[in-house]
Amino acid sequence: MKMTASLEVGMVVRDLDAMIAFYEEALDMSVEMRFPMDEDLTESFGWERCSCEVAYMRTQHGERIKLCDPPSPAREEPTFGGLQGYSYLTFTVADIDEVAVAIQKAGATSISTPTILGEPGTFPRFGGFRDPEGNAFDLYEPDPDAAPDALASEVADRFTK
Repeated sequence: MKMTASLEVGMVVRDLDAMIAFYEEALDMSVEMRFPMDEDLTESFGWERCSCEVAYMRTQHGERIKLCDPPSPAREEPTFGGLQGYSYLTFTVADIDEVAVAIQKAGATSISTPTILGEPGTFPRFGGFRDPEGNAFDLYEPDPDAAPDALASEVADRFTK
């Protein structure tokens, strides 16, 4: 299979407006489109029949996330069409220390100990976080001199020594 676009990840959220504001402020993402999705459409995807509002957000490099906000009352674990959750998102950044400060100021919390794994000047560097609703994501700062697709070998080298 040949992919023709960047990976897109969908997240079910409790407060669409708050999560849009978080990703705009914390990671400089922008809303690409926002629209309601009706019960007939969700059912056509093979999901449980429900309606929701969806917002597509894009990074400066073209990656997209899709935020889905079902109109049901807030729940501990929101679901959309019978689906819930995801593993995590990874955002590749040029200066992990700067971004970590900005996202925590915007409401993210660190879930990695220490907050940033890897000393300044060593690569790769990682940090795990949760957004204000508890969705997990990590920041990744690659070696600036490495090839763009070097992630797997960088990670293996860093964490298997």
